[in-house]
Amino acid sequence: MTDIHKSLQTILAEAKRIAVNPKSIFAASSPTIPGLINTGRGGSILVNRAIETEIVKVADWIRKRKPDTFETHTLEEWRKAIRDSFGPALTQIDYKAPLDEQGKELKKLLENAADKHEFGFESRTWSMGCSLFTRPLEATFCVGPVCFEPKSTWLDRALKGNHISRTSRDRLTRAFAGQKLRPRKNTSEMAQERCILDVLETAQMACTVTIEGLAPKVGEHRSIVAARLAQATIALLWPNPSVVLSGFRLSVDHGVRLIRTIPFSAESRMIGGSRFVGMPHGPEMSSTEWNTITRNAQDFFEISGRMIACWTNSRAFRTETPLLRCLSQALFFFWEGCRDENNLMSIVEFTAALEALSQGKSSGILRLANAQLGLRDTDEFIHGKTLKQVVTLIYSEGRSRTLHGTNKKISP
Repeated sequence: MTDIHKSLQTILAEAKRIAVNPKSIFAASSPTIPGLINTGRGGSILVNRAIETEIVKVADWIRKRKPDTFETHTLEEWRKAIRDSFGPALTQIDYKAPLDEQGKELKKLLENAADKHEFGFESRTWSMGCSLFTRPLEATFCVGPVCFEPKSTWLDRALKGNHISRTSRDRLTRAFAGQKLRPRKNTSEMAQERCILDVLETAQMACTVTIEGLAPKVGEHRSIVAARLAQATIALLWPNPSVVLSGFRLSVDHGVRLIRTIPFSAESRMIGGSRFVGMPHGPEMSSTEWNTITRNAQDFFEISGRMIACWTNSRAFRTETPLLRCLSQALFFFWEGCRDENNLMSIVEFTAALEALSQGKSSGILRLANAQLGLRDTDEFIHGKTLKQVVTLIYSEGRSRTLHGTNKKISP
């Protein structure tokens, strides 16, 4: 267990020693390249391996006392944030005071900095290319923090927010229309255009996710999850969502691809084998049909938006009802099950979705089916098997044996 006071005193003693004799870092028995921590006042503090080691211990000690940070930061991001806090804090210490008092003062300064940093992230947006139906939507459509929009709308919004110049907007509009662009003299804007084209040029539409209160790496990861869950929400309006989702994708996903193999058999010549995975787009959809669907499913999309916000907004996750938090995780496992190319893992993931919905294993899933489907455990459910027999089969031959490595039926 970390002795926080001992760690802080070690840091203070080492920092003072290095300040007096910076060359001591290189005179050590195992010299290393020294690190620098910005003080926030135009200067920096030289640190050695011993200080870096104790900073990690301090960061982890503070994190354990702030469980919300496990949701808002990666471990790497949190450690870096606390490390950065040491620079300004160390410049405020009275080094003439006894070492134990210096340690207490440093602890207080770091905890204050951690309080400010815990949820101190401004709103950010991440944009990706995406595909939905046979043709782009004519107007922006949002599911909670996730918005699907025509690329022209995305460009106009970027221009209005001063994220791109009018010249770039016009050039990108031409590029999206298939025109070849000439190089620009303004190399920084040309690099920005190249970045946007890499993401959106071949995409059907733009998908933008708003993130609140999350550190950058967590925010980027959650933005992708949120976009996928919004696509899953739309797909749930069809009888077979997994088929619809095979044509819904993001620019960060695998595209439609041809899998090629070279099969041999002892009694025949070599014949090439190939098969397509994925669809180029979702189902046929006219604007009139889409408007009718969204109008009739307004409450459904509103609830789903709240579920997705549990992934994108640190405050929403803390304040939302336990039921909505469970639903948000069930939707995540559902998407994973639909997109997994291994049938056994799909069973595991769909079962996890049901467990999240029912807050239990097989008995909970049975109660859920009793309540939502109006079926009794002994009612015939599928292929002559009762509801209870099907759920038992899912667990005995699917989920549990697959996870424990004891499944005797591992064929897809």
